[in-house]
Amino acid sequence: MPKKISGTALFFLGTGLLLLISLPQTLSFYIDWLWFQDLGVEKIFTTKLNAQFLSALVGGFAAFLIAYINLWVAIRVTKGRTIIVPLHVQGMPQFNILRHAEKLKIIIPTLLGLFTAVMFAGNWLTLLSWLHTSDFAYADPIFNKNASFYVFTLPVMEVVSGSAMLILGVSLISSALLYLLKGAIFIHPGGIGAERSAQVHLSVLGSLLFLVLSFSTYIGMHAILYSSTGLITGAAYTDVHATIPFFKARMALAVIIAFLLVFHVFMKRSILVLGGIGLYIAVSFIGSSIYPAVIHKFVVAPNELVKETPFIKNNISATRKAFHIDGVEERDISGSTSLTQADIKTNRATIENIRLWDHKPLLDTFSQVQEIRTYYDFTSVDIDRYVIDGKYRQTMLSARELSSDNIPTRNWINETLTFTHGYGLTLGPVNQVTSEGLPVLFVKDIPPASSAKDLSISRPEIYFGELSSSHVIVNTRRKSSTIRPAKRMSIPSMRARRV
Repeated sequence: MPKKISGTALFFLGTGLLLLISLPQTLSFYIDWLWFQDLGVEKIFTTKLNAQFLSALVGGFAAFLIAYINLWVAIRVTKGRTIIVPLHVQGMPQFNILRHAEKLKIIIPTLLGLFTAVMFAGNWLTLLSWLHTSDFAYADPIFNKNASFYVFTLPVMEVVSGSAMLILGVSLISSALLYLLKGAIFIHPGGIGAERSAQVHLSVLGSLLFLVLSFSTYIGMHAILYSSTGLITGAAYTDVHATIPFFKARMALAVIIAFLLVFHVFMKRSILVLGGIGLYIAVSFIGSSIYPAVIHKFVVAPNELVKETPFIKNNISATRKAFHIDGVEERDISGSTSLTQADIKTNRATIENIRLWDHKPLLDTFSQVQEIRTYYDFTSVDIDRYVIDGKYRQTMLSARELSSDNIPTRNWINETLTFTHGYGLTLGPVNQVTSEGLPVLFVKDIPPASSAKDLSISRPEIYFGELSSSHVIVNTRRKSSTIRPAKRMSIPSMRARRV
């Protein structure tokens, strides 16, 4: 007969398995800490860590406490009772749930608390942003709420609403099952009945659920301003005149049902509660699909431009406000103004920097004459301005990045240790061509050679760019790999993406 595994052995086995599962995450956490510490920005790392810990603690503890109190009440009310509903099958060993009721009072809230803690920890940035809300000095034209409400407050309300619905739902179901098993809820010829204590408890939980449902409907009503289902992003005619009124009706009905559930304990009128729930379902169905479709079909579609114009104006106004271009002055320019020699002399710098090259053909040209190696690639052409030979010049440039897809013999050694970075860039003026029709290049080749004395590239390695997609290993004993301009230049730095 096989030996029975001891509790101590099971404990050590479970602990070892847990450590094995958590080892990769622990190592990743430690590497991230070393990385932030090496860059001298460990404050960013600890801020995120503290926010995740506090968010998880608050959410997890709240979930545990609410679920624990409800199960404690259910167990307390039915204390000393036997199981009424049979839980075993003929020939199968019986499971005495009475012996484990006290454990379930801890197990269910703990599991719920852990799940909620993980959810809150994942929304740490949302919660942290809400704690540092700032005013946007702009109110939306539909609900007249400050824009900061939609950026900071509404996302937090969504997290809290979803968590509250989950916590109350689990508490209601677990408490109801316990009452059912112990006979506090019973089935009789007239329907389903419950003892007063169980009825009060479950009615309160149901009432809280409908209050949270009303709160969730309030959130959904304001989230219409994010809607992208209509002609424009945001609230359109159908949303304002069809969907929002039904949202308000659903909010009111949910609150009424919540009060009916509480008063049901005293009134004994189940028909009112059932009627209210049925009406809520009908209003939700009609308001979410049928009525908006009818309004759009017969009111909006026949004269869509007229109906949607005010909302299009709202969208344009909000967009201008967001990009801070709402103060732009519009003027009609005929283009018939005559150009004089004085105008040319006054705007000599502009005339001399008129761009002749188009981005697409120039990128193709750079790729043909300056990639040099098959594993290098030019991804885009940018425009910048530098002082060259004493003049402020407009230039077009492109970084020579490493294309991991074109590395010869792709393996871990080549991708991580050997081919680790791009190299240099190609830079030329916007308004010059050679006799062969090619662009004039101030910076070119490998290693980078500069024909302009004001441009000097001493560290051309590019470890972070548009094509960078995975980590590489760099010898930290050599100089930090950046592109740095000489003297008055301001070529953007490109730093190593991970050591």
